[in-house]
Amino acid sequence: MLTFNKWFWSKALVYLIDVLIVNIGFFSFYLVEKILFDAVFEPSAIPYLVIANITYIISLFLFPTVVYYRWKNPTLVINQVFKLVLMHLLLFYAMLSVFNLFSVNILHVLSFYAFFLVAMLAYRYLLWKMIGHLRLQGKNNKKIVLVGEAESINKVIQVMDDFLMGYSIVGIFSDDEKLDKNKLPMQNLKKIGKVADLLDFCKTMKQNEDVIDEIYCGLPLEQFEDFSTMLDFCENNMIRFFFVPTQYNFVPRNLKSTQIANLLVLSVREEPLQDVQNIIVKRIFDIVVSSLFLILIYPFVFVIVGTLIKLSSKGPIYFIQKRTGMNGKIFNCIKFRSMVQNEQCDDVCATRNDPRKTKIGAWLRKTNLDELPQFINVLRGEMSVVGPRPHMLKHTDLYASMVNHYAVRLLVKPGITGMAQCKGFRGEVSKVEDIQQRVKWDVWYLENWSFFLDIKIVFLTILKMIKGDENAY
Repeated sequence: MLTFNKWFWSKALVYLIDVLIVNIGFFSFYLVEKILFDAVFEPSAIPYLVIANITYIISLFLFPTVVYYRWKNPTLVINQVFKLVLMHLLLFYAMLSVFNLFSVNILHVLSFYAFFLVAMLAYRYLLWKMIGHLRLQGKNNKKIVLVGEAESINKVIQVMDDFLMGYSIVGIFSDDEKLDKNKLPMQNLKKIGKVADLLDFCKTMKQNEDVIDEIYCGLPLEQFEDFSTMLDFCENNMIRFFFVPTQYNFVPRNLKSTQIANLLVLSVREEPLQDVQNIIVKRIFDIVVSSLFLILIYPFVFVIVGTLIKLSSKGPIYFIQKRTGMNGKIFNCIKFRSMVQNEQCDDVCATRNDPRKTKIGAWLRKTNLDELPQFINVLRGEMSVVGPRPHMLKHTDLYASMVNHYAVRLLVKPGITGMAQCKGFRGEVSKVEDIQQRVKWDVWYLENWSFFLDIKIVFLTILKMIKGDENAY
């Protein structure tokens, strides 16, 4: 168990090293600017250093360290570092604008932030690994007891095995005959018994100076008296008490607790993109990527592809089609035209050997180049770089009638690419399973979004474009 003082000072040390990285990085950047590029800070480097430190403290307040979280997966740590560095960059430039301090080349500033990002990622990741190693050795572990129905107990054990570290289950108590004792973790288990045995076990542990930190209770409502007795005992013995809702028995997914004033409610899914900070991060990413692409690359693509389309068939370069966007809002989706003009374009999806496709159109669809104009939709805010693919209006209604929970994918902006496409579920829907899998991965993306996941999907999409996708036609 980590006492408050040890926790506070160890966390303060993490923040202190963070500040040192900021300052070492700044001075290294200052020397490079001065020696190699003969740059001059006016009136001196001090205002820049002060701003760098102030904006770091603000950024750290908005995105605090999560290396102490007991997650097995480092994704949370990595995501937090990306957000921290991005926020620092935005705040730093905002402060420079306020104080009219723009004598530094932006490319050199970006080089500093590249160093800052790499240094922070390496430092935070190594720290997370070190803390995880200590917990695997049994240090800084929380000793917990599970009590309740088999379903609730198994749910807690599964979550801890799959996602968490630093927890040691020392006792399990249940009156449920469905609890299979042979499948329980036995490495540190000191007691398996009935609910009535719980308090005596806790007292014995306390007498032996083997303190229990937390109790997780998943008792049904008919055992409210036992629940109340346990809660009183925990409150009087400095044991933290957590209630595991028995709703797990009839809601087949992870629940998220939400506070509405002083009322605790449970929602049926985690939605990271409901948080304002995540919405801002994703929108900044969309604006930066789409702007860079449309300015630096798209003019050349448009000239080449547009010329080939005009030479291959009569009609416009763009094909604009109404599709279903976020929250069911209809928008005009822009694509390079890949078919001859026809009356079925808004009703029938392209098939493998579709006679409507032009020769150049077949190549555009195979390489996904026909989707590139959708960066215009991204810049407008109608789409995102990554998200569920938007469907034709007719197909939105059709698929909603075929697949349960289909409309969940409409809670986020549609994307140029998405998790379902990376998993190979794209193109023609020839059977119900095709759209079921697509919806499954779209909903998974909505529930598990992170900035790092968007980057991963973009790279996977580029690899698929290079290697070729058999379902792209």
